[in-house]
Amino acid sequence: MRKFSIVLMAAVVCMISVSSIFSADIEYICGDLDGTNTIDIADLVYLTAYIFKYDTSPVAPADGDIDGLKGVNIGDLSYLVTYLFEEGEAPDCNAKEFELAVKDSVILESVNGQVNDTLIQIGTPVVFNIRLKNSDMKQNGIMNGFRIYSPDGATWDSTIADTNGTIGEKQFDLIFSNMQTNTDGIDSDTVALSGVRMFGPGMAKDFNEVVYAIKIGPFKSEDIGKTICIDSSYIGPAGDWLWTNANGVQKPSWDGPHCFTISATKSEK
Repeated sequence: MRKFSIVLMAAVVCMISVSSIFSADIEYICGDLDGTNTIDIADLVYLTAYIFKYDTSPVAPADGDIDGLKGVNIGDLSYLVTYLFEEGEAPDCNAKEFELAVKDSVILESVNGQVNDTLIQIGTPVVFNIRLKNSDMKQNGIMNGFRIYSPDGATWDSTIADTNGTIGEKQFDLIFSNMQTNTDGIDSDTVALSGVRMFGPGMAKDFNEVVYAIKIGPFKSEDIGKTICIDSSYIGPAGDWLWTNANGVQKPSWDGPHCFTISATKSEK
């Protein structure tokens, strides 16, 4: 589930051809990702494409690091939106090291198919339900990836992740994405919930809802005694684990990793 605004979709049509006509000798402008010597909506398209794993990469990826903080991620995308549409500060490519503040919360709220705190059962799908709790200011963007894995070789049919409607394109209207990679139930599967606002409200202060469900399994009898885990993860070329707001970027807390033993015992819930 990926979405560009209508205006950005129109810009995608021309952005690949534009990049091919510029020489490597051009001195790029901070924030000018497509090499046209201007900072405009096409640069927003390029940066969005780079971060969210579309086929196109920026002409000058380093010029996408525009928020003054080291690393190209959704913080830079949100910064560019503010600059273009809300009279924000000009891009700053003098990137500095910074310490990500551990604030707010990403929580494993519950697990469907759980027998108790340590066991999950075979023969039924297992669903990890994720809560987002934002006690700080409005969040302009979110990027939270999750890795499902078994350290001792348990396998499952597939991994399917989706939102439940409490947060989505209405809040994050520039792009809202449910990215999923290697979701075949072998080794590790990775999914991510991410979005950035342009004119939408973003994630409101005091937002506190279960928003995301990651479904795996069911497990079979040969998996009994093995372990399944869920942990935070990066995903994509710029998939840092972070939220971004008017003060910059911050790293929300995560209450994992969580691991469970696969059991023949049935849940009494």
